Amino acid sequence: MSRCPNCGEQVKKGQHACFACGHRMDLDNRDTRGRTPPNPVVLIIAAVAVLAAVVGLVALLPRKNRKDAAAKQAAELQRVQDSVRSANRAQGSVLPDSAAGDSSRFSPARPDPEVRQLTDEVDRLEARLRQVERVLGGSLTPEQSHLAGSARAELSRLRSKVSSVATKGGDDRRAAVDEVREGERLVRSLIADLARTRK
Repeated sequence: MSRCPNCGEQVKKGQHACFACGHRMDLDNRDTRGRTPPNPVVLIIAAVAVLAAVVGLVALLPRKNRKDAAAKQAAELQRVQDSVRSANRAQGSVLPDSAAGDSSRFSPARPDPEVRQLTDEVDRLEARLRQVERVLGGSLTPEQSHLAGSARAELSRLRSKVSSVATKGGDDRRAAVDEVREGERLVRSLIADLARTRK
């Protein structure tokens, strides 16, 4: 005979419950073959670890893609800026000879003081942006990268607009100059916002 694990009363083999305390004996007689039930704390810790690993992977992959995209965008922006500078230099030094009516012949152009002034202002804004980026350091936060990218894109648009001012006259020229001035205000605002951001 065996004893009840709950109260110690003797029980017969095959008895389903202890007559003294009512403890179910069939639960104690089942074959566990040395296995212990899994510890719920261990299961919870394992689930949290797997979840943390998945979240970490999901968080890191887009960050790498964002960095790659930012680098590509910066390279594209630099290429556009270089081509705009080249076009500005070419337009500032050599223009078609409209008096002769032959676009294949070129003559040196007279420098347009208004275009030169606008170009200088855009150059100063670009220098200011570079200075702020240098002060902020090499790695920018996503907010800083967005502000700097927006300022660079607007500067590139301004350079194109300044180039087009030289070819316009009258009211069209005035409207183009006003657009450049408005763009300069926007770039100043973006640079100021960038300078105020914290790491």
